[in-house]
Formats: sequence, structure tokens, C-alpha cells
Amino acid sequence: MPSVPGHPEAIVRPTADERGFDVERVAPREALAEFVDYHWLVRWSVPKPHRQQVVPQPRVHVAAEDGELLVHGISRSPFHRTLTGNGHVLGAAFHAGGFRPLLRGSVGAISGTVQPGRDLLAGDDRPVAERISPARTPRR
Repeated sequence: MPSVPGHPEAIVRPTADERGFDVERVAPREALAEFVDYHWLVRWSVPKPHRQQVVPQPRVHVAAEDGELLVHGISRSPFHRTLTGNGHVLGAAFHAGGFRPLLRGSVGAISGTVQPGRDLLAGDDRPVAERISPARTPRR
């Protein structure tokens, strides 16, 4: 898959000594391109816990985190993540309106929330989340 141009502009004030993480964007397969703008991957390796602020983007994201799929509704508030040790998070950023067919309802209903995928998508997300397990972090 081709790389998607752009910079990890949502990452606030990364400095050279604190930046023990990489952000990648990858274009979706053609079959998903109508719905998904890009896939993203954040990998980190930090010797001590690092609290990172992230500016939200106006789109729904689905991310494989901590052994489950999480649906991040559109939010206006910045959020923080504490990165520890080695790990990764893989996600999909949906086009405006691209998540609605999966939700079968108003995207506004999940605005400002983070919810388990199994609750919103009416399915068992464990097989997918296990395939993207943080224990299997790709090498840098």
C-alpha cells in the first residue's frame, strides 16, 4: 500500500529527546477508500513513561488498543496518552460520513466518546484485536 503524504501534525510539541515514537499513514485498499481516508500506526519505545498530547481530528477513528477495537467519536477536546515501554496502536481514520454505514445510526450519537467496537458494531472484535496485539509490535 502506498504511503499517505502528510505529517503527524496531531502530535503536540514532539521534541527530539522525548520523541521515542513514530507515526505512519498508509492509504487504504481501493475497496475501503470510499469509507476510510487512511490507516495510521503509532509505534513507541520509551525508557520511561511519556505523556503525549494529541489534537483530535474531525473524523471517526477505529483503533486496536489493549486487545480490543475502540471507536473514537469526533471530539473537539485534545486528549493525552501515556506511552510506556514498547508498543503500538493501529487505526483507521474514516472520511466524513464514512463510518455511518457501519454504525447504522447517527455519528453524532458517539460524538466525544470512546466506545468498545463490540458494543457499536454488534460483533466480537477480539479476533481482529488479537491479530494486532501490542505483544506483536513491529520492529522499528
